[in-house]
Formats: sequence, C-alpha cells, structure tokens
Amino acid sequence: MGCQTTLIEQSFTADTSWHTTTLDNGLILHIKEVPGQTVSTRFLVRTGSRDEADDQKGYAHFLEHMAFNGTEAFPKNDIVALFGEEGVAFGQHLNAFTTHANTVYQVDLPSDDKLTNALTWFREIATSLSLDPEEVSRERGVVLGEMRLRSQTIGNLDFELYRLIAEQLYGIKGDIIGNEDSIQNISEQRLRDFYQTHYTPNRSEIFIAGDIDSTSVITEVNTIFGQWFAPENGSPINNISPLKRSKSTVLGGINGSFPSTTILLDLGPNTMVSAADFEDFAAANILTDAISTRLNDRARDLNIPIQNTYAELIQWFERVVMRVHISYEAQNQQTAMQFLAKELATLRDHGLSSLEVDAQASAFLKLESNFADNYTARNYADDHVFFRMIGRQTLSPETYKSLSEALVYRADKTWFNKRLTSLLESNDVQTVVAIDHLYFFTEARQEQLAFVSDMESTFKLSGKALILPEVLSDFPQPGDSGEIVSIEELDPNTSKWQLNNGVVVYLRSMPNAGDEVHVYAGSKGGLAALSPSLRPAGDLIAGAYAESGLGGFSSNDYNRLMLKENAFLEPIVWEHLHGFHGKSTKASLPLVLASIYQAFSTQHSMTRCFLVTKSNLSRAIGSISNP
Repeated sequence: MGCQTTLIEQSFTADTSWHTTTLDNGLILHIKEVPGQTVSTRFLVRTGSRDEADDQKGYAHFLEHMAFNGTEAFPKNDIVALFGEEGVAFGQHLNAFTTHANTVYQVDLPSDDKLTNALTWFREIATSLSLDPEEVSRERGVVLGEMRLRSQTIGNLDFELYRLIAEQLYGIKGDIIGNEDSIQNISEQRLRDFYQTHYTPNRSEIFIAGDIDSTSVITEVNTIFGQWFAPENGSPINNISPLKRSKSTVLGGINGSFPSTTILLDLGPNTMVSAADFEDFAAANILTDAISTRLNDRARDLNIPIQNTYAELIQWFERVVMRVHISYEAQNQQTAMQFLAKELATLRDHGLSSLEVDAQASAFLKLESNFADNYTARNYADDHVFFRMIGRQTLSPETYKSLSEALVYRADKTWFNKRLTSLLESNDVQTVVAIDHLYFFTEARQEQLAFVSDMESTFKLSGKALILPEVLSDFPQPGDSGEIVSIEELDPNTSKWQLNNGVVVYLRSMPNAGDEVHVYAGSKGGLAALSPSLRPAGDLIAGAYAESGLGGFSSNDYNRLMLKENAFLEPIVWEHLHGFHGKSTKASLPLVLASIYQAFSTQHSMTRCFLVTKSNLSRAIGSISNP
C-alpha cells in the first residue's frame, strides 16, 4: 500500500464494442454494431490549418467545401441530390467541418442500404476531387461570404481565446478559414498540392456505427479503399507544443462582453489508457467545478462587484486546458482581480471543505454513471471521432461508471486538496486580460500588465483561512407525522391522499422514470393574491430564495448539501399558485420534502396541494404532513 501511486486498482482497455482494424495502406477502420439503429458514418483526415504553408492559408477548409462540389463519380452537387433522395438532409445529416488539426466528413443514413454510396464518396474525397476551376471560382465566393459572416465573431472573447490557444499549441497564426487575400487569390495548383500531400491513407480513419454486420463492412471497405496508397511525398503529422508558461496577454477590441481576466492552466494530454489518466481526468472535472462554485459563493458572500465568474475545462485540443474566468465593469477591474487572486490563494493553501468535495464528487459520479444513456449510433460515432481527434482512448459506458465509482469511493478531501494545491502551484499558467473595444490599446496595455503583476503578487501571499463547515448534521425534519385519512384511486397510475391536516397529495407512478422523482408543492394564492403595488415583488422571489438558507443552513451550505444528495429545489410563482418544484432521486426525496416543509413552515396555514411523481412516498410523507 505504501508503494501505491494511484487510487484505482482496476485495469481497463478501450471500448471493445468498437472493432478497429488497420488496412495494409494504413487506413484505420472503426466499426460499432448497434442493432436496431440507423447508420452513422464519419471520414476523418488528420489535416487542418496547421499543415498549411504560408501561401496556402485556408486551403484545408476550402478542400472540405470542394468535397461537395464534384468528384469523378459524383460531379458537381450530385452527392447532395443522391443522399437527399434517401431523406439525408444537407447540413443536418450530410456535413463536414475543419479544425486546426483535422477535417471530418459526416453522413448519417436511415439504414445500411446506401452505405456503399457513403463509402464510395469517402473514397472519392480521398483520391478523386475534381477541383474543377469553375467550381473553385464559385466556391471562392461562398467562402468569402462565410468569412464576412465569421467576422462578426472576431472580437468575441471565446473565439479569441480559442485562437490564442491554437496558436500556441500548433505554432500557427490566423483563422482556420484563411484570410480574404488568400481565398480571393487562391491557387488551383497549390490547392491540389495540399490535397495530394495531406489526403493520404496513413492520415485517415473511417467510423461506422449502427445496425450493420462488421464482417461484411470490413470486406467492403477493403474492396473500396484497398488500392489507395500514399504518395512518396506525403507529409508527416506535426506534433503539438504545450501552452507558453507564465505568459500574459492583453486582448483589445473585445466586443459584446465585459472586460475580463482569464487564467489558463495547461493540464497536459489525457490519453485515458491508465488508472492515472482517469484520475487526472476525474480530478480535473471535479476540481474545476469546485473552483467555479467556490468563486461564485465567495463573490456572493462578499458582495464583490463582478459580472460573472466561473471555471471550465477546454477539451477541444490534444491538451486539456482549465479556464478560470472573471468579468467586471472597467472601474471594478482591480477589485475583481484582487478578489480572484485572494480566493485562489486560499484554495491553494487551505483547500476545499469536506462538503464541497463531496458535493462535486457526487455530481461527477452521477454524470459519469449516466454516460451514454439512450445513445444513438450518431452519438457513438461523434464521441469516438471526438476522442480520436483529441488523442483520448474511448471507454465503454460501463468502464466509465466503474472507474468513477472506484475513484469517488476511495478519494477523500486530502487527496483532492493535494491535487488542488499542485494545480494552483503550477508554472504552466498564463493570464489573458480582455479590455473594452473603446480603450486605446497601446496606452492600455502597460496598465493592464501592471494589474496582472499586482494580481500575481497577491496570489503569492498566504491565502486566508475560511470557516467552512466540515460536518453537517441531518437536515431538520418535522417532529410529527400527519395521518392519511382517505385514499382515492383516480386512475391506474394516480392516487389522491387526504391528510388530517388539510394537505392533499397526488401520487403518480411512472415506471419508465427510473430513479428520478419530481415534486411540485404549491399554496393557493400566487401573484393574484398580491395587491397591484406588490405584484412586481413576485419577480424578486427567485433571487431572494437563492440568497436564503433553509433549516439553519446558509444558502451556500444548503446548495452544497443538495448537490451532494443529487437533489434540487426552486421556487415557482404562478398567477394563482406559489410554491416549489423539486427534483431528486428516490433516496434523496425525504430531503426535498423536508426542505419544502422548512420553506412552508413560516407561512400561515392554508390549503396546500402537492403533486408528486414517480415514487413510493409512504416513508417520506411524514416530512410534509404537519406544518
């Protein structure tokens, strides 16, 4: 045990329901049989804007467009018409996209009847694009129009951050679709050079999921693609670099959003081939959500003048990047940045409380345990393509569930806080400050870098210890139980219970709902019961509830408790009814009912009507029966 370096002892492999084979020419084929499902196909070529020479900007994306404008077997737009006859809609079922590193073509079919056509088109894309000069000229106008439309996103913070990350990872500058000069003056020969160099079998993968027979599909793919060979001058796939360490960037001209500060942390690749990989993945998810929740809780507690703050994982690249973000009005910038530095220092030095860890670990477990529920063949195909693009091994839903359960069972507050400290002490960090488009950029840059320096200096100081609850007693329950005085069967699935205190309960059984329970609890009255001068106060109820605690808990502690127990409660205010909507599992239903009791217990006695769905509530009714 003393030598154990990981919590998870379970070994695992890739999702074995995906059958993967490599043809002699290097083409990789992935097949997943999903009985009774439609058929989804994908063609991945590992080339994108990072492979373009200086005189080929936007050519990878342009080739994606040209795949719909003619091949030897499908001239001009024939492919769109061919699949359209089968109900395959262009844009929804027939589409493609290009990234910095990959190009993906998509065909979703109603059955396997036209699978041969889809595979034939993929082969035509790979080897036989016509690149007709007339079609190239026509498509030039289409791409320039897309460029003008895309220009509306230039200055959008998310767009600029993703472009900044891609620039550092791939060593490229500019947009995926190129620039107006490169497209306006596109060279047909250089376009063909890019095509022949980078569309090769050793860069390509095919994905097929649905109601198919793997053996016959492998035979067909071999027949269609077996004679496709890579040219001698084929280009190798480029490697990526990590984000630049300790780098500060000031983005000017940001439109449509408040000024902001973003911290980017490079968490490295996540190949998902070992227990350590899964622990990195799980810890990153749980700690990101915990940081986001803590920042929001503290900003609310301290009444910090900010617009928004959150943390998220960016996983569209081969490296995982954590983004910690705070936005503010310009006059509050220093206050907001100092708040962010102090709170992150506190997290680094004192960690999370047990309740914070338990709440986020519980939410993660619920999410991963439900992974791929009700998935279609299209979902499976999209997921597998995405994971291959970012370099992550695809795991089965069952594996995700068992690994998640093992980690949450074994990991404790100490384990998570050790990870958190290591994360926040990392040097793989850079700060991005986005300023309003009205500021003169040259003059503002030095001021912004000074703000960043002050924030970093504050972060280096010891964080302030907070008084956070480590152990919470059971949520207060009513001391007495009501008595059911009558039961009326309204239909085979619905019963009406009358309690001796005037409460009416409607119980509706919905077997297909599984473990999920919904509760609606309302008192007659609503907005109609208010005088005209007080009706606007109804708009304040949701916000007031969010800031209020229940059962002696603060709002933050109560929300953590509900998250930990996979439960949820929100106020509802209708014209003639006011009350609450709750959502829970069967196990956490008593907590929701007790919460409703706590919320109602301060009101005057009145007739109350409860609509409860999908559960056996006999053991929980006492929680609401005697307000």
